Amino acid sequence: MISDALGHQDFLKIKGLKNFYNEVLRQKEYSEVLWQQGNRQFTLLSYYLNTKIKELQLKLNSLVIDQIKISGKIYNRQENAFDEIYTDLICGEYLSLN
Repeated sequence: MISDALGHQDFLKIKGLKNFYNEVLRQKEYSEVLWQQGNRQFTLLSYYLNTKIKELQLKLNSLVIDQIKISGKIYNRQENAFDEIYTDLICGEYLSLN
């Protein structure tokens, strides 16, 4: 199905596949941007932070009744600014392609 989504899309008219195909294409475009940027270090740090955020979230959920939203940022010294880390979904896909 993924090959078809990235190729001729012969099964596009099957009910429910249009959204799937669109998602596959969106993720393909995003992964191409990641590769072009060549910022693998940022991607690896994002992946590591996402893993640690999940661990912390699990521990906090058992202690606190109200769920706490945790997000991550990485400091960019050249721009003197904090950048949002890549989402867990994107990082997992990016690293699993290697």
